[in-house]
Amino acid sequence: MKISEKQIQKAILDYLAYKKIFHYRQNSGAFKTESGGYMRTASVSGLPDIVAIKDGIYIGLEVKTATGRQSEEQREIQNRVTAAGGLYLVVRSVDDVRKIFE
Repeated sequence: MKISEKQIQKAILDYLAYKKIFHYRQNSGAFKTESGGYMRTASVSGLPDIVAIKDGIYIGLEVKTATGRQSEEQREIQNRVTAAGGLYLVVRSVDDVRKIFE
């Protein structure tokens, strides 16, 4: 059975809550309009799925499945976050996140 990105995100959010690490889910996405098109809900394209702050460091977590790839917008945000002194990491499991925070 394939694990979805949504399932991975949920497991990561549960882990961060359990460890009492300040975090939030960056709500973004799209919804279908009456005309059949899509409307984006994020103010900035490419923001990471989950943001955590630990020891004063911004940590953006972009959640992907085993075969998922970043979009061009996500790579651009990664460059901007890194240039500003934060971390932006692509994670594919709770184990990836555990290694970051332990």
